[in-house]
Amino acid sequence: VTTSNSGSANVNVVVPDFAVDGLHVVRAEGLSMSAQTSSVQVQGGIVPPTASISPTRSTVNNWIIYGITDFPPNSTVSISWTRLSGGTIDLGTVQTDAAGSASGQFRVPATPGGPNQVITFSAGTIQATATFEVAARIKVNTQPGVRGQTVDVSLRGYGKQETVRIRWYNPAGQWVDVAQVVTSNSGSANVSVTVPDFAPEGQNSVRGDGTQFRQQ
Repeated sequence: VTTSNSGSANVNVVVPDFAVDGLHVVRAEGLSMSAQTSSVQVQGGIVPPTASISPTRSTVNNWIIYGITDFPPNSTVSISWTRLSGGTIDLGTVQTDAAGSASGQFRVPATPGGPNQVITFSAGTIQATATFEVAARIKVNTQPGVRGQTVDVSLRGYGKQETVRIRWYNPAGQWVDVAQVVTSNSGSANVSVTVPDFAPEGQNSVRGDGTQFRQQ
């Protein structure tokens, strides 16, 4: 750049690709004078973005807390979930701050169970990923149950189109089949189950035994 008659100038400079995150020194060297500054802060350079989640294993509909760093500052980051089958689920977006960081939470979507399910955070071509394991879950939604009446049994995080036996624990120490259901493509199902006559007062144990997953 060439200075004005008052010795002043402004010039736009592209931050070089080799500039790592942190403070840098920039010099201006003229024929008669030179000066430098050591307070040039670079962020979002060659340091790769990161993503962290907690917990890394849970059941459908539970909360996941996430944090991302070293993304472009003040940018929109999209969040997606890749099922084991390859299909994706859109989980929304988050806005980074001036330092390229953001945090938030989302619920585990309805998806077949298993480990190594990929959560991707994307700002254009810049991405960071984290992996998660979906655990199978069985839940009796109707509380309390009454002998001879039906209760709603919910399955989540089982395999796609998995056949699952619903089994009730009797006082004799045996598991008795009381229903059978095939899960949806997302590994989910709800089935009405009649509370057996042998069910004792108080807490009872109920299992969902599939070909891939088992939970009680």
